[in-house]
Amino acid sequence: MICCLNQTRWTLTGIVLVGLVTDARALDPNRLPSQYVRGQWTTETGFPGGAVNGIAQTVDGYLWIGTDRGLIRFDGFNFRPVSFTSIAAASNVPILQLLTDAGGKLWIRPQGAYLVCQKMASLRASDTGYRNHRPVRR
Repeated sequence: MICCLNQTRWTLTGIVLVGLVTDARALDPNRLPSQYVRGQWTTETGFPGGAVNGIAQTVDGYLWIGTDRGLIRFDGFNFRPVSFTSIAAASNVPILQLLTDAGGKLWIRPQGAYLVCQKMASLRASDTGYRNHRPVRR
C-alpha cells in the first residue's frame, strides 16, 4: 500500500515538473494579439447573410458556404452567390450540407433535391446513393 502511494506521488511530481519545464505557446510571444490579422464577415462587408449550415474548402482554395439563402463561394476577398437554376427550382434554395471527397469534388445537398456535384466549375445533379429513394411529397 505504501509502495503504491509512493509511486503515485512520484508520478504526479514528474507530471508537474514536465508541465513546468515545457513552454508550449500557440502564439508568438513577441507579437501582440492586435498584430495578428483577423476579420469578421457580415452583411456590411459583403456576406449575403443567412444561417450557415455548412462550410467546405476545395483544393483550388475556395471556401464554399451553404446557407439557408443558397450557396456562396468565397475566394478570401469576395462572396459570390452560386446559382444552379438549371438543377434546382430556385437559385436561392437552402443548402443543408457540403462535403469534399478525396478526388477534389464538392458535394452539395440542397433542400428538396438530389445531391449536386461540383467539379471544375460546373454543377450537375447526381443520384449517387439515392437510386432507390423517392422524394416525399407533401
